[in-house]
Amino acid sequence: MVLCRKLIINWLIRSKAINEEERELYEYALYSIVLLLSPAIFSIAIGCIMGIPLNGITMVMPFLFLRKFSGGFHAKHAWTCFVGSSMLVAGFLWISTKINCGVTLYMATTIAAIELGIFSPIQSDNRTITEKEKRIYRKIVELQLAVYIIVAIIANVLGKDAIAVCMLLGIIITALMQLPCIILKFLRRKC
Repeated sequence: MVLCRKLIINWLIRSKAINEEERELYEYALYSIVLLLSPAIFSIAIGCIMGIPLNGITMVMPFLFLRKFSGGFHAKHAWTCFVGSSMLVAGFLWISTKINCGVTLYMATTIAAIELGIFSPIQSDNRTITEKEKRIYRKIVELQLAVYIIVAIIANVLGKDAIAVCMLLGIIITALMQLPCIILKFLRRKC
């Protein structure tokens, strides 16, 4: 991944699209884009392999956009992040084919939504956010949760259970990504 990033940036510099002084900024931007899009690409690819591309798209949408503002566990290395996120997405895609849109899923989603509403945003070690940003991010998370849950309910009512299940699972995955941080924070207070 580092080699590809350097090749692209070197090509942009040789093409005079960017200056050498901007190398670090563009390397970081490219790194961020790859980390943001890799779960989506992987989810869609696995969905296609499993014969459920719509599930892949529908599940990864809430995960990507909620995760952006809610925060959560971050692996130390990009490769670990990619592998872990990919396994989580693949596992939940498989689950999406095995469950229905019933009371249990709605209860699990309610618990996940409450957790996300209370603990978002989780502070990242990579970037400090201000109190004002925290309030804004929490409002964005709450608004997204409302939209995704309403869309899932409408899909369920219209008989599009796969869409509803995947939207709700996307919310649950995001909440699960916060749990390690919440547990560690709780344990540090106890010590």
